[in-house]
Amino acid sequence: MIPVLLVALALLLVLGVPVAFAIGLSGMAALFVEGQLPFALIPQRAFAALNSWALMAVPLFIFAGELMNACGISRRAVAVVGRMRGGVPIVSVLASMFFASISGSSSASTAAVGTMMIPAMRRRGYPTGFAAALSAAGGALGPIIPPSIIMIVMGYVTGTSIAALFTGGIVPGVLMAGALIAVSARRARIHEPRIQESRTADAGETGGSARRVLLEALPAVLMPVVVLGGILLGIFTATEAAGIAVAYGLVVGFLVYRELRVRDLRGLLVSAALRSCVVLFVATSAFLFAWLIAAGRVPERLGGEIEALAGGALSFLLVANLILIVVGMFMESISAIIVIMPILFPLALALGVDPVHFGVLASVNFCIGMVTPPYGATLFVACTVAGRSIGQVAGWTLRPVAAMVAVLALITLFPEVVLFLPRWLGMA
Repeated sequence: MIPVLLVALALLLVLGVPVAFAIGLSGMAALFVEGQLPFALIPQRAFAALNSWALMAVPLFIFAGELMNACGISRRAVAVVGRMRGGVPIVSVLASMFFASISGSSSASTAAVGTMMIPAMRRRGYPTGFAAALSAAGGALGPIIPPSIIMIVMGYVTGTSIAALFTGGIVPGVLMAGALIAVSARRARIHEPRIQESRTADAGETGGSARRVLLEALPAVLMPVVVLGGILLGIFTATEAAGIAVAYGLVVGFLVYRELRVRDLRGLLVSAALRSCVVLFVATSAFLFAWLIAAGRVPERLGGEIEALAGGALSFLLVANLILIVVGMFMESISAIIVIMPILFPLALALGVDPVHFGVLASVNFCIGMVTPPYGATLFVACTVAGRSIGQVAGWTLRPVAAMVAVLALITLFPEVVLFLPRWLGMA
């Protein structure tokens, strides 16, 4: 059964079948060849995949992101960052980090910030390839900076506390942003020898004095504070926080900024529903695949070989990093989590690896995969915004990816970088 499952998946991917369909069809092919398992497993596994309180947070956070875009929260948030001293590429990374912390969506962050910052970097003389690569890397912070949809799925699949994963991702996310800022600063010395304070539309300014811009953007800045603060203080769960984010977006959009209209809600709901369906359909099709992997005892069969190859916890993490980055290059992150984590996660626990550390480590690997050719999700979005092909931008991704890999190496060698905050708050 397992050989049929894996061969069918590889063949369908080579033929260009979308990943979600390839995973589902390969599972059906394995059931057909096995002959002993009923096809009733398909709807049963689909229902089991969606019957989750944790997964309810996904459509709510997506809808919250749609509300933020519609009522100008993200634009005002970028305006605050854009008033800081520094090169435009540095502003781009910080803005991407901030917007990713609100929306939890890598593609949305790349599109929203890249639309403003890629043309701004072009006008300052930066190469288009560099602008696109940096926007892709900044947007990929979404899986690490909470609230993260990928970490919600990670916690759901592995049974790890979502709040602990959110907290564990904060320090690595800040470090990764710092690494990208270092890359940006080096490039800024070439193209902007005298760094000036951004007071133009290039930095996303909404007009008026710096104080006025800050006050106007205060509700936008407070949203991640309210959402993440409530989770860390134990006031509400991650799923309840998603509902709070939606309510907050509605109040700010209708009553504070007054840029949201009742007639806009239908379009926003449809857009959020379509994006949510993509995530949930992937989860549905991949859940059958993961069940077949578990039923075929693949983790147990591979466990001895990988453990023998690794020889210890640290060696296992290095091997796991390599596997996860390669998988992230070719497979969408949520699919990869549901398919690969049931294999690697039990091995990590058996070797004494902390579940929060391994969950954050896997998220960072998938973050790097989003920027890496040939199928990086944020790289594809950034190339679309910049009007360039992936081949034209691929070479420019080397330094941002190298900076991100350096952070990955740090949190692999020193787990306390990830576990400090969760343990301090009593979550791990």
